[in-house]
Amino acid sequence: MKKIVVLCIGLLAFAAANAQQNDTALLRSLNVSEVKKYQCIHAFVGNIDTCLVEHQKLNTYGLNLFFLQDLGCSGYKQRDIVRATYVGRRMESQSLERNNKMLVLYAFKYGKKQKQLARKTEVILSNLDTIQTEYTYYKKRRAKMLDSTRLTLTNKKGSKTYVTKNTYDKKKRLLSVITVNSAGETLTETSHTWGTDGNIKSTINSSFGENISFVQTFFKYDQNDRVVETNDTHSRRNIYSYTDSGLLRNMLGYNAKGELEIEFIYKYTFTK
Repeated sequence: MKKIVVLCIGLLAFAAANAQQNDTALLRSLNVSEVKKYQCIHAFVGNIDTCLVEHQKLNTYGLNLFFLQDLGCSGYKQRDIVRATYVGRRMESQSLERNNKMLVLYAFKYGKKQKQLARKTEVILSNLDTIQTEYTYYKKRRAKMLDSTRLTLTNKKGSKTYVTKNTYDKKKRLLSVITVNSAGETLTETSHTWGTDGNIKSTINSSFGENISFVQTFFKYDQNDRVVETNDTHSRRNIYSYTDSGLLRNMLGYNAKGELEIEFIYKYTFTK
């Protein structure tokens, strides 16, 4: 059950693999219609193959209509396709297909002003388990902003509830994301520290319970406030480069020994 929850949450965001992603507004302004991400694993001695690991198709608002993630080049027999429909900028439905088999269907409901997401319902077709997420928004809570989501997974054995709370500062910058279970136990926590320049200085990701982990990631920026390097407390380092127009060109990933381990290369298609 826990694995299913994690699966569905991750794929709703189109399975973003890296901390640094292209900005939607930039994609829209440049009329980008497709993004292809290729992977080259340098850690495999003698392997010079570069294979397609992600493929996005975007609408005129820079939003994902189609997202393909193929883990075959990493040795896993998993090929996921997520499709979405929109009314303007508002997502109406979404589906997840894995290895040519439909796996999950998503439906979205919005508030009275039709701007903020109020409810997301997921149906897992293999067993008809249902995951329903309720979104709550608050204007102020003391000096900080706050919003939260309540996720309930229901199946033949009953239901489980998970609550995620996001807190913000007065400038509406995200400070923390904390997820707890129905017993009030913290499962995961992410927190950000911000610099005086308005950029995130570092991010801490922690998980608790059976799989305890902690990693802090530090960010470096160029003169255009784009992330050019990240370093974490596991001694891993990522280097990012960009095109003249500001789109991601490639990412180089180094392991704890300082060896180049993996590379991602981005290719773009533009609407004329």
